Amino acid sequence: MSKLILVRGAMGAGKSTHANKLKAKYIKFGYKPTDIQICEADQFFEDEDGNYNFDASKLWLAHKTCLNKTIKGLRSGKIVIVANTFATPKEMEPYLQFAHDNDIDFEVHRCTGEYQNVHNVPEEAVIRKRKQMVDFEGEEFV
Repeated sequence: MSKLILVRGAMGAGKSTHANKLKAKYIKFGYKPTDIQICEADQFFEDEDGNYNFDASKLWLAHKTCLNKTIKGLRSGKIVIVANTFATPKEMEPYLQFAHDNDIDFEVHRCTGEYQNVHNVPEEAVIRKRKQMVDFEGEEFV
C-alpha cells in the first residue's frame, strides 16, 4: 500500500524529527521498517560517514535524486516520507502529480518549530525561508 507524506517547513522547523516520528508510528502499528522510506534532499550531501558537505551548485541534483528515490519507493509499495522545505505548492507539484497519476494517497504536514538547524544555515536565510512559506490547502500543522 503506497502512501506519500510530504513534511515541509523552514530549516530548523523539525522536519527530520517529525519524519522519524512518523516512521516510528507506522512501525508501532505493525509495519516493517523496510516498508517505510524517508527521503530528504539533504541526504544527497551526506557521505558514508554521516558528514554533511553541502554544495549549492548541486542542489538541483539533490532534489532530482530525492524525487527519483521517492518514485521508486512508491512504485515498490512503500510509505514514503519526504522531508524538504517545500516553501511553495509548486515545489511539491512533481510529488503530488505522481501520487495523483498513480492513485496514491498523500498527506502534507507542515512543521512550524523554531529549533537550531543542524546544517548551520545562517539565521537570515532561515528567516527568509519562513517568510517564503505559502500555505497549502489541507496541510496538517505540526
